[in-house]
Order: sequence, then C-alpha cells, then structure tokens
Amino acid sequence: MKSRNIIFLMTATFFVSSFTAANIQNVQTMAEALSGVDSDILVIFDLDNTVMMPPQSLGGEEWYDYFVEKRTKENETKGISFAKAKEMAIDQGLKEWNQFHTTAKVIPVEEETPTLITKIQSMGAKTMALTARPIELANATVFQLNSIGIDFNKRTVTSALVRVPGKNVSQFKSGALLVGPKNNKGKILVKFLKQLQLKPKKNYFIDNKLHHVENVAKALEPTKVLYFGRRHGAADRKIEAMDKDVVEIQHQYFFGEVLSNAQAQLLKK
Repeated sequence: MKSRNIIFLMTATFFVSSFTAANIQNVQTMAEALSGVDSDILVIFDLDNTVMMPPQSLGGEEWYDYFVEKRTKENETKGISFAKAKEMAIDQGLKEWNQFHTTAKVIPVEEETPTLITKIQSMGAKTMALTARPIELANATVFQLNSIGIDFNKRTVTSALVRVPGKNVSQFKSGALLVGPKNNKGKILVKFLKQLQLKPKKNYFIDNKLHHVENVAKALEPTKVLYFGRRHGAADRKIEAMDKDVVEIQHQYFFGEVLSNAQAQLLKK
C-alpha cells in the first residue's frame, strides 16, 4: 500500500508540472475535493465510487472491472486476441451492468456528499456529472442520484438533451454526461463544451480513477482553462476489500434482488 501511494504521489507531481493550467491532487474526502470552489466555476463529478455506490459489492465499479478482467482472460484462452477479447468482455460486462443498475439501489460514497453538492450549487457553482456509464442508463442514473438527494440539473450547463459523437455516442441528460466505457472522458467533455460554446474560466473534476483525471487534463490543456483535478480516494478501502468469492455468489444468486455481503459470506464454502 505504501509503495503504491508513493507511485501515485510521483505521478500526481509529474502532471502538476506537465500541464501549465492544471492542478492535480490526491484527496480522501469530498469536502477536501471541493475546497476552494466558488461561484465562477464548473464542477464536474464522476459518479460510481466517487459520488454513489451500491451497498454491496455486486454492481460496484470494482466488480465491473473485475468482471471485465476475468472475462478477457477467459476469452483469450479461446485463442482470441487480447484487443478483441477485452472488447468482448466489455460488451459482456455492460450487459450485466445495465441489467443490474436498471433497478439498483445506491448510497452516497460519503454521507455528506449530497449536502456538499447542494451547498456549492447554492453558492452559484455550475455542476454536472461525467460518467463512463452507457447512455442506456441515463434515466436510471438520474433516478439513483435523486434517491440520495442529488440533482445535478438544479444548476447545470444546459437543460437540453445533447448527444456527442465519439467511438460510441455519448449523451447529456439532466446534468449527467454519459460517455460509456469505450470513450475518453476528456475528449468527450471537450467536444461537449465546444458544442455548447461554453468556456468556463475554471473546471474542477473529481474522479476516483487517476487516469480519467489525467485524460481530462490532457484534453483541456489546449484550451488554457484553469483545471483542478481531484483523484478522490474515499472508496479505496471498499474497492480493495472486495471479496471475489462473495461477488461471485451475489452474481450467481442475482434474480432481481441482490444478496448483501453478509448474506453472501454465509454461503461461502
């Protein structure tokens, strides 16, 4: 764990010095991530494992990553190239992910996150979500956010439904830009802002995955917009604690209702 943290800090330092208009930091809480936010800013939030998560392992972003990795290896054993094997695994994972999240319950990653988002909105900051979820989950995503007291549409960049071209079509709806797992978040964000002819003076982007924070920094660099990237680590312990046996049992017994981690533990042999 310590060595991995050292590697992260070295990487973060590199990117702070590499992007003249960028400021990338590692933070552990949403309160820390939003420190310094004012009214003259666009605050962009990743969703899964940053803002919200399911109460059990199945359906979590870490489960999806595990599923794709496992299926990729299985596909490779059939003589399929890695690139094709991974693409097939992503498609398989999306099918499972969509089926689960159509009706899935979620909780905030941090209890205070909904209140903090409402607070910066009341201050005048514009907000939106930028997520790797597929556009098929647009309605379910808005419902999940509303269920925990978050409404990005309350003060966002546009009330219009916007579609953005890319490897797969992305869609902005009710304050959430869903880009899917095959697109680069940074490139789609820049396309989206250009479509709307928006030029925020400052952008905050909060995501639990460093590569997304970096990709947004790279994409925004030519615009010379001030960028504050925050690699949010509140869900790190939950991600690292995922029990593969538990999540396999939850997956096996998922028929619309999902077993809690405690219930699945009882079924472990």
